[in-house]
Amino acid sequence: MITTTFTNNVLEVFKNDRLIISQPFRPTTDGSQPGWLNEAEALAWWDTIKEPYIYEPPVVEPPSADTATTEQPASN
Repeated sequence: MITTTFTNNVLEVFKNDRLIISQPFRPTTDGSQPGWLNEAEALAWWDTIKEPYIYEPPVVEPPSADTATTEQPASN
């Protein structure tokens, strides 16, 4: 689960209660680091980059012993 906080003008993003992003300024193309204007601006930025962070790989269950088949090597 993804959660966000905005405290002291720092956007923090947590995934399953683990900090994954701490962003204290607005990213820019020129390398300047202006502070966020407000929480809405920080969350709008997060919305533009969040897709790779929210991906959860599918859980694949191993086959049960009842349905597993054992193949024998071919003999020459």
